[in-house]
Amino acid sequence: PTAWGEAEGFVISSMPDCQVTYAGLPAAVGIVIGIQFNLRFGGGVSVVISPPDGVGLLCSYETLTLCPAGDQREECVEGVQCSQNPFTLTMPWQLAAGHYSLAVASNMPPESPRANVFNIVVADEAGETVDARFQIPGAPILGTDIPLDVASQPTLSWSSSDAGTSSIIRMGVDFRSPVDNVKALYFQFPKERGGPQVVSDIEVTTDVRALNRDFPLTMTQWFDD
Repeated sequence: PTAWGEAEGFVISSMPDCQVTYAGLPAAVGIVIGIQFNLRFGGGVSVVISPPDGVGLLCSYETLTLCPAGDQREECVEGVQCSQNPFTLTMPWQLAAGHYSLAVASNMPPESPRANVFNIVVADEAGETVDARFQIPGAPILGTDIPLDVASQPTLSWSSSDAGTSSIIRMGVDFRSPVDNVKALYFQFPKERGGPQVVSDIEVTTDVRALNRDFPLTMTQWFDD
């Protein structure tokens, strides 16, 4: 005989505050993907990222960073090991609960993947899942009719280059024509793996200023350190 039963289910709670941000340029190489996630439980030692088909994540240590985000402005995690298939970041110690920001270099597909979503799984030393989030929306790949050279002439200047001192850094870029599909600008400071780094000294929102009044900023938190 065949029988069936019914039982009360349970709620599956995913890792909150997860976001993936990048420029969806067709067939572009070396695009930096910014990933934010809120780890609710400590004890994780690896972060496994499954990107959409056609999006290739790169183990480029010149770009790869994992840092506490928000008010937890501690030093970035050093000694992160990277491996492929699946793309996995292994930490030298356990991650504490909290918000994290991750930067990974990638290669873009020529068009938007049919299933354009990312999955993130944080696991412990035994490979058991500590926290996870699935179906995080990816950015659409822009059409080839959109010009990719609308921004040009990047500039960079600083008030002091003395070692171990604070400096005011000014960065700029020119837009040749109006654009309405830019969500964010990403600036990457010089970093040498195992060597000296340019460390952000930003503590409050007013430490960062937009000098062009025509530059459209959000009314809330408009930068992420």
